Amino acid sequence: MQKELTINVDERVYAELQRIGGPEDISQFIESLVLPQLRGRDLEVAYQQMAEDTSREAEALEWAEAMIGDADEATADRKHTLEELLASVTERNIHTEMDTGPSVRKESW
Repeated sequence: MQKELTINVDERVYAELQRIGGPEDISQFIESLVLPQLRGRDLEVAYQQMAEDTSREAEALEWAEAMIGDADEATADRKHTLEELLASVTERNIHTEMDTGPSVRKESW
């Protein structure tokens, strides 16, 4: 359901919005810019809630420590070259590109 919202913008902003989207599409254009920012705030709240869950954090730490323990002790202190790291990529351990959504606040890709 759509709700009406009245906002005031500088006349230059309004002229540019009309040029870019046309008078009928200004609302859709603004919504496409604002909605990802609102979702980003929900994500921040979710991260904060997860961080406050001490039992979950303890379990995550235990898992991370176990993963570190699985590292090959012979090469743990040695620096690897990019070529060595890329040579270890296989069909079994490679993942597809992940879409993390649009950038939020000051992020840039």
